[in-house]
Order: sequence, then C-alpha cells, then structure tokens
Amino acid sequence: MAVYKPDRHFVRLMREIDPKLEARWSASLQRWVIYRRVRDTGHAVCEDGTKVGYLKDRFAEIMVVKNDDGSYRPLDERTIRELRYCDAWRLRRPGYEIERRIDLANEKVKENQEKKMDELNLEGSKTLWDRVHEKKFVDLGATA
Repeated sequence: MAVYKPDRHFVRLMREIDPKLEARWSASLQRWVIYRRVRDTGHAVCEDGTKVGYLKDRFAEIMVVKNDDGSYRPLDERTIRELRYCDAWRLRRPGYEIERRIDLANEKVKENQEKKMDELNLEGSKTLWDRVHEKKFVDLGATA
C-alpha cells in the first residue's frame, strides 16, 4: 500500500491558515482529505474507583479535495483558497474575536492540565514502583 505525503509547500500554506490542519490521503476515496486536530477531554475510572482525567486528540474531517464534478484534484492553490474562504467566513462572524480568545485560554488550560496529568502519572508510577519493591515476598512453596 502506497503512502502519499502532501507537498511541504502546501502544508506550510495550509498551516498558516490554521496550524491544526492536516492533509491525509484516503485510500478508500482515492482523494486527499483535510482534517483538523481537535482535543477531547474526559475521564476514566480505575479499578479502585478513582477517576483519572485524560486528553485525547482526534481528527475532524474538514473537506474532501475534489473537483466540482467529483473527480480527483491534487493539493494546490484552489484548496488553499477554499480553506482561506472558510476561515474568512469564520473570522467575519460576530463574536469571533471573543470565541478566539476563549479558545486560546482553553488551550492554555488544557496544556496545563496535560502537564499536570503527566506529572501525576510520573509521581504515581514512582510510588507504585517503590511500593512493589519494598514488599517482602514470601515463598509459598517452602515448608515449615
């Protein structure tokens, strides 16, 4: 199975519009697809009942790159224009600047949460390691 990579120049132009955009080849569609990385938060419940938070990236499909008639189209300036048009529409919406600032603040909070989760996971790993190695194990096969 061939792995296709987008042109670096195209990727640079696309990321100027939005650094969270990514172009991937879809083998099933035989077309390029533009995705946007989205961060999800949630929690998992451990066996002991404690909740552990997590952050997970997923990719939301933005557009399939194709001509108006549905035929194949390479990644080129037309795709960049479409992405800019979509972004310009978003920028003209009332309240966009407020939403943008909220998004930036949320990203900082999520980054701090992720850093804290990494620190807690490291601390928990060290504690578990210490507990396992301080236990004295008894040989159950020994007879008295």
